[in-house]
Amino acid sequence: MGRLRFRKKASPVLKMKRREQLIKKAQNFFIKLLILTCFAGVSYLLFPTSRAIITPELREGAVSKERVIAPFDFQILKRADELSGEREELKSRVPPVLRFDESVGPAQMARFLAFEKKVLGIAGNASIGEAEKLRRLGGLEVSLGSTARAELLKDGQRERILSYSRKSLGELFETGLVDEASEREIEDRPLLTIIRANGESAREEQELLSIISLRESLSARTKGVMQRGDAETRAAIDIVLAFAFPNLRYDKQETLRRQEDAVKVISPYKGMVLKDERIVDSNERITREHVDKLRSLRVARRERSLAMGRWHELQPALGRLFFLVMIAIIFGAYLKLHYRDLFRDNRILLLVLVVVLVVLGISALLASFSRTSEYLIPVSFAGLVLTILISDRFAISVTIFLTLLIAPLAGFGLSFVVMTLAGGVSAIYSVLRLRERRQFYRAVLFISAGYLAAIATLGFINFVPGRTILNECGWAMLNGIGSTILALVAFPLLETLFGLTTNITLLELSDLNRPLLKKLMLEAPGTYHHSLVVATLAESASESVGANSLLARVDSYYHDIGKIGKAEYFVENQTGVHSPHEKLTPAMSRLILESHIREGLELAKLEKLPRVITKAIPEHHGTTIMSFFFQKAKEADQAAKEEDYSYPGPRPTMKETAIVMLADSVEAASRALEDPTPSRLRGLVKKIVDTRVSESQLDACGLTFTELAKIKESFVSVLTGVFHGRIAYPEEFLKAQNGSVHR
Repeated sequence: MGRLRFRKKASPVLKMKRREQLIKKAQNFFIKLLILTCFAGVSYLLFPTSRAIITPELREGAVSKERVIAPFDFQILKRADELSGEREELKSRVPPVLRFDESVGPAQMARFLAFEKKVLGIAGNASIGEAEKLRRLGGLEVSLGSTARAELLKDGQRERILSYSRKSLGELFETGLVDEASEREIEDRPLLTIIRANGESAREEQELLSIISLRESLSARTKGVMQRGDAETRAAIDIVLAFAFPNLRYDKQETLRRQEDAVKVISPYKGMVLKDERIVDSNERITREHVDKLRSLRVARRERSLAMGRWHELQPALGRLFFLVMIAIIFGAYLKLHYRDLFRDNRILLLVLVVVLVVLGISALLASFSRTSEYLIPVSFAGLVLTILISDRFAISVTIFLTLLIAPLAGFGLSFVVMTLAGGVSAIYSVLRLRERRQFYRAVLFISAGYLAAIATLGFINFVPGRTILNECGWAMLNGIGSTILALVAFPLLETLFGLTTNITLLELSDLNRPLLKKLMLEAPGTYHHSLVVATLAESASESVGANSLLARVDSYYHDIGKIGKAEYFVENQTGVHSPHEKLTPAMSRLILESHIREGLELAKLEKLPRVITKAIPEHHGTTIMSFFFQKAKEADQAAKEEDYSYPGPRPTMKETAIVMLADSVEAASRALEDPTPSRLRGLVKKIVDTRVSESQLDACGLTFTELAKIKESFVSVLTGVFHGRIAYPEEFLKAQNGSVHR
């Protein structure tokens, strides 16, 4: 049988630690997830519709900044004025409709026949005189003038007048008579449509008579038929006019219906654009034809979207959202691979989020104005701020990420990417070694120069007119000024908000007249001098490996401030022969040495020193052993443990704090070195650095062996200058100078 194995039960303390670690990981994950959500959500709100996948709005006469290619076949819509013109033309071709009233003719002819019978009865009555006949004719329902009544009493003329009137009325009612209102509607319309009970017919407008033109027409016709005289003619005309009544009226509703039927055949399209056909090219002047095609493409997109249903409407929105999430994940993965410490720090991720959203917000605002240039988008602002607050390499990464993010969201092309990267990198370079606020003004020149060089280069390659190049250069210079001003305002706020430290703050902290450093000088002068030498060593070494030399120098100034309270217990401050530690046990001495870290952290907290400075206080010792007191403890008790005489750490996590650790050890050891020649100093430096490497004190700081070699050389160079050789002056010379030679 095999041996049974039992899993060792975890202790409650270990379980608690594991639980705390899980909780911390979960919190860290959710914070990063929240940052990702904020980025994607706010970015989507700023750019709800990507210009890269929609049809751009272009004005006639403007110059297109991008090429537009037809994504599918679509028809070109006619403009409103074109459709309106065609509609009016077709409507004008539709003849006005006149409706024939069949009841008017018979009714009026019946009235005339009754009138004729009465006239004949009065005229043929021999029992009454002529005067009575004239009076009776005047009393008829048709009002006749005295001349017409007299003509009707004359034999022969009466029959001709009545016969002519009867015939004229019959022809008139058969042809049709138009009323006054209808005549206004059909004026200047050469062709008309007459609707009768037995069908409809087309008539010319000049063939019809109206009430207004009837007298003139009757006068012309009557004179040609009746040759007896004007009195007879006027009598006939008066009788016809008395019984004439319009029987043709304009039918507005029918006319409008026929016009609407006529315009239904009008096509809303005037041409076709095929898939992959170029609609407009970049840097091409927009014509009316271009505008018509782009407008038609927008309508075609909308129709396609509606035809494909609700899901198709959501697809572009989801695609843009997934694009933003994907870009953020790719950038986060890049940070995790190459900037692991920054990726772990949620403050840094929040800072990047704020900077990116500020740039995206300004981009969205500028994109909403058609007359502004994309070269105003302040990507350079991100480079300036992140270089000052974090690092130049990190700032370049974010600048590239921002440029590649804005270009598709806002629909900008390759020229925008090239020019923005040129301006952004120039901005980063301008603040690499920022020491004073006035150096910000140099950024204006660098950003403008970067943009101008890229604009001119691409302009010459693409044969862009000189005036256009100058115009774009003007926008670029405004970008340089605006980005710099924005960075000047923003970086102190961001520095305070996210607890970061810039070189400007470090310069303020490096002032040796600050109260804390003056107190160190007065109460622990040896430690103060030691810190100055360590600062010189650390600054020189940092410069040799490309680390932040200013940070290393300031870290060195403050790394031993915890010794102020018990300065006499540290060797560099002891002036007498005897040390206070001679009266103490090794364990007590260990506690005193270890306490200077705790007290230093408390002082740093009271002075509100930045975290990047505070980190150097515990890290410059790491977890090294207090070897002198450990050996004493070992001599007294062989059971003494190394961990009891080790500093609490942590080990250095930054290059600068690791360099301060090495500089601190080298400076302290070099003081005890007899006859510090260059070769002995070199051996000492090599031994100390190699010891720290073997103790794994430098595992977390990122220093390479190549950089450690440079650090060694830098230390040797500085220490050789500190412990330079002196000339052995003759005794006579010393007496002559009265001991005034400086040593």
